[in-house]
Amino acid sequence: MSYMVDLHLAGKMVLVVGGGRLAEAHAEQLLVAGARLRVVAPELTTGMAKVVEAAGLEWVERDYRADDLADAWLVLALTDDPATNAAICREADEAGRLVCGDGDGYRGNIGLPAVLRRGSVLIAASAGVPHLARQILLELEEDFGPEWAEYANRLDALHDRIAAVPEGMERQRLIHRLTSPAVLGLVRSGDTAEWQEHLEAAIAHLPERV
Repeated sequence: MSYMVDLHLAGKMVLVVGGGRLAEAHAEQLLVAGARLRVVAPELTTGMAKVVEAAGLEWVERDYRADDLADAWLVLALTDDPATNAAICREADEAGRLVCGDGDGYRGNIGLPAVLRRGSVLIAASAGVPHLARQILLELEEDFGPEWAEYANRLDALHDRIAAVPEGMERQRLIHRLTSPAVLGLVRSGDTAEWQEHLEAAIAHLPERV
């Protein structure tokens, strides 16, 4: 059994071993999370090369070596060779790193769930059969469309004003108003003007700046 956590990667060094399509997909998500990336691979696919160039990533153009782990906080073993990935995972695990790999062998000490991102909202699903997790998220895509990103971003923008409210019942009541079933229903229906009006009414008594 596993225990799912939400990693805060801003500024953390992440070592990505591999330059294929899987590495490309993870690199894009890691960049959104604010991680620092180092890519180790003898060659890159066209797509991965574009990601590296666009983001100005460090690319070490060779095969993986043990000393690549030196300053890595998280390691992703994503080469095309499952045996190589397993070996990297074991080495990284023994070195005390968080590590996940692709393949049928040893896959490290953490797993990477399938993720649906809507702004700052992450909906994750994990299953013994990864395809099942992806299918679950496909089912959820219609219920959680892009309108949720706008709502989540607005709540994020209100963070400091909410935090200025003394802890206790007053803050709890405010949070409940901002995330009430009525407001979530308006978000789900796509009625942006209405949920924005509800939020503005809820925070009208708060100072503009903290």
